[in-house]
Parts: sequence; C-alpha cells; structure tokens
Amino acid sequence: MHELPDDTACGRGMLRHCGRPHPLLKAAWLLAAPVLLSACHSPASLSRGGPGTVREPLSPLHQRLLSEVQRRLGIPYCYGGADDACTDCSGFVQQVFAALGIRLPRTSAEQATVGWAVPDVPRVGDIVVVLQGKRVRHVGIYLGNGAVAHASRSRGVVIEPLSSVAAIGSTVRFRRLLPPPASN
Repeated sequence: MHELPDDTACGRGMLRHCGRPHPLLKAAWLLAAPVLLSACHSPASLSRGGPGTVREPLSPLHQRLLSEVQRRLGIPYCYGGADDACTDCSGFVQQVFAALGIRLPRTSAEQATVGWAVPDVPRVGDIVVVLQGKRVRHVGIYLGNGAVAHASRSRGVVIEPLSSVAAIGSTVRFRRLLPPPASN
C-alpha cells in the first residue's frame, strides 16, 4: 500500500481534515463496507489462497464489532494511547473489545496470549498478531475478506489488506475471542 501525502491543515487536502480523515473518506468507507464485507453475509464457505476466510452470516455481536471499528477509523496514532484522542495498536484492539464487554490486557504481547490460537482460517473479530521472530510487533482485528483494522504509526486507525499488515513482521498468527457468528 502506498503512503499518501498528509495535509493536516484544517479543511485542506483530500485525505485529512483537521487531523482526522476527511468526511468524504469516511463516507467512502460507509459505501465500500457492504461490498468489502459482503462475503461475510453469504452462506458458510471456505475461500482458498492466503490464510483464507470463513464466510458466514454476521451475528449482532460481530456487527457491533465492525461498528466499533468503523467509529474509530482515523483516530491518530500515539504510543501508549488507548482512547478516542489517540491510540496505539494494542490500545485500539483493547478499546474495540471493551465496547463489546470483553476486557483485554493492555499490551500487544499480552493480547497475543488471550483467547485461543486459530489453527487454520481466521474469522471476523479474530486478533491479528504480527511477530518478528518470537517478539510480538503489532496487533489488529481481522474483518474478513483479507482486511485488517489496526493503528498505523503513520496513518492512525485504518483498514488495510492482511498482506500489508503482515509485512510488518515475519509471521502472522490469529487469536479468537468471539464465538462463531452462528452461535451468538
């Protein structure tokens, strides 16, 4: 993914508006979300290639998770942050799950141990853990269809392809906290 210029002057630039994503960028996400996540509403199937995706209808809990992610898009990055003013990767993951009533530890290393390991195919809501060797480098939230929401140091909370997030380290693992969509 190419880095685009950032013009943080209030009301200037195509991508930023007063330090936050331009309102049109959020509108574009709202229009694109149903297309990006449409496979999540189709009957259960397993896609091939990459880590794959389980495609199944979204439960109310999974829909709330996606809404919480969307609400946080564009929050600026700051190391140690964990609120709507600014956040880091583990703070973002912690905030989203807290909004669902799920308490998570604060650091990415601790978050890499919660729930259970996903041995095969990630699902919407799984925590994406990026490792460099054995060291946890980054965490995010899997959204389905190969998309991950995470707090980027340069762009704040964004949605990117899993392949872009995976490039941060050498290995990607997934941790599951939410029950399958059909069971909640």
